[in-house]
Amino acid sequence: MYKKEITDYEEIVSKYIDDYKIRRDELICLCPFHDEDTPSFNFNIKTGLFKCFGCGESGNAVTFVAKMEGISTKEAWKKLHLKYTVNDYSREKKLPVDFLEKLGLKDEENNISMPYLDEKKK
Repeated sequence: MYKKEITDYEEIVSKYIDDYKIRRDELICLCPFHDEDTPSFNFNIKTGLFKCFGCGESGNAVTFVAKMEGISTKEAWKKLHLKYTVNDYSREKKLPVDFLEKLGLKDEENNISMPYLDEKKK
């Protein structure tokens, strides 16, 4: 999960879920993705990762917003005002930034662009 510019995961979840409890770093509530009587949905407010132990739905803050809103993850990134950069990708993949830039990766508005070329560079 890219934590860049996300500082309060509880604030994100509370926009969609009213009734929840927090135990240690876990926000616990009824799962918003299926009907249930006993809370089985956990959202870690330190890491931004969630899992429902009832239906198995899981993901991060971006996928949570995308599923709740019925939008793409790209739209969810924009909604959360996140910017994913070549530097973020470099850290995630443990690859040097200059190597990625030589491959043609570059920063865009809210994401990075990655060219797809054939062996003739087209």
